[in-house]
Amino acid sequence: MSSFWKVVHQRVIKETVDSLKLTREQIVIRILGYAIFVLVCWLFLGWTQKDLWEALRNPILWAFGIPIVSLPFVYVWKYLTLPTKVWNESEEKIRKLSEGRPSLKLAYGNGKTSDRGNHKMTYVNAISEGAGDVMGARVLLDEVMFKARGSDKWVPTRINTRHIMSWTNVPDDPNRRGEKYGPRQISHGDNTVDFITCPAMDDKGRKAFVFRIDPDHFRAVFPVFIELGTYRFVMQLSAPNVLDPPRLTLLVEWDGQTATIQSEDGQVLETI
Repeated sequence: MSSFWKVVHQRVIKETVDSLKLTREQIVIRILGYAIFVLVCWLFLGWTQKDLWEALRNPILWAFGIPIVSLPFVYVWKYLTLPTKVWNESEEKIRKLSEGRPSLKLAYGNGKTSDRGNHKMTYVNAISEGAGDVMGARVLLDEVMFKARGSDKWVPTRINTRHIMSWTNVPDDPNRRGEKYGPRQISHGDNTVDFITCPAMDDKGRKAFVFRIDPDHFRAVFPVFIELGTYRFVMQLSAPNVLDPPRLTLLVEWDGQTATIQSEDGQVLETI
């Protein structure tokens, strides 16, 4: 058969099926039902070829008999194949929903440390990885724990509530405090947030490092750390419609002179 007639043959089959409004699944079910009916009648009922031919010419058999015979087999087929189909449909729905949601990431601002002469300031990056801007984003300090030198026990610090961290590019202006410590719109790429400043001096002249929080909270929480040991800071970047807000854990090892910033698994990121 030439290529032309192959194309014609395929087109005829397609248009015939379309004209009869039959799907591939319906065709398979009808053929399967016919085969099951023939086998049952021939092997178990002892029908002859003539009996089968007479039965198959009966329109009532085509309308009711073959569908009834096919029903349990179709049910088993659907029972075995439907879980995978439902799972794939759910995955596709989740994928489509995720495409319209913001994608965020929180990371240490390696290489962005600023030297102010008598102290250095470090930062974390609030990153929007989606196509558009993210509204209402903010970075929260979720947890601060401390482990003294020579100890294996983590204990709470004076910071025992969640605090909103400050946006670096907003000046320390009392009139703009709501903007510096409030939710904001972030665009694609890095958006810098203040982390720790080191060294600093407490009211007794002892060296320390400072975590930046809203000065209005200083009366309840004094974020100046003096004790020698390791501090664990857990931060979270949140925004509306974010299903799984990213979290970042950083360790700060303080020896009384310098602060060594490490990742959660102990990799040294920077020493200031």
